[in-house]
Amino acid sequence: MLLNLDREDVEFLKERYSALIISQENPLKISGTLKFHAKFKEEVIRDNYEIELEHVDGRVFPRVKEIGNKIADVAREKNKRLEDMHINKGDANSACLCSPLEEKLYEKQDLSVRLFIEKYVVPFFYEQSYFRENNVWPWGEYGHGIIGVLESYLDYKTEEETVRLFLQVLKEHCVKYNINYNRYSEQLKQKTIRGRNRCPVCASGIRWEKCHEKSLEALRKLKKDMEIFSVEI
Repeated sequence: MLLNLDREDVEFLKERYSALIISQENPLKISGTLKFHAKFKEEVIRDNYEIELEHVDGRVFPRVKEIGNKIADVAREKNKRLEDMHINKGDANSACLCSPLEEKLYEKQDLSVRLFIEKYVVPFFYEQSYFRENNVWPWGEYGHGIIGVLESYLDYKTEEETVRLFLQVLKEHCVKYNINYNRYSEQLKQKTIRGRNRCPVCASGIRWEKCHEKSLEALRKLKKDMEIFSVEI
């Protein structure tokens, strides 16, 4: 999907983020300094990051990257991996802006540059600054990889479209990262998803219900939702 760039978006960027430059319109590419002023609860943060935003074929959202190494510097200072900083190392060190399902839900919708920046880009960099100062993420976080994909499903209402799209997301993630999709599809075909079995999302060997229990809860919710809408795998 291509972001819609209209006259209002151009004016919005000039007024609110004048240090961001539209270097290419089709496909879209924006780069420069993101200067923001944002608030979560009572904490107001003013900060800036050097970023690059560009359309990538096959993706719903544009790829957003921080190119000034600010995040990498914080990771080193706090002895964190880039993945721990919500950076997709498997995708050119791009920002992890939201869950794969949330991105998928926008696939058939129009998304303006203004909405994308205000709803996803600024909050991502706000949380980076918040973490740098407070050593905690302002609105929590999902686990890494397949664990986070599963956990994210718990945040969505039971709707048929969501169920079908999440099954696509789950399969696409497994294919992309060479994970055995049958490990999850077979669970969904069982009468009961047993928490006493070994955890399938990691190599701990611990019972699922004692290891990554949110991923177990999510798969059970998915199975129940599939039954409600008679969705087959």
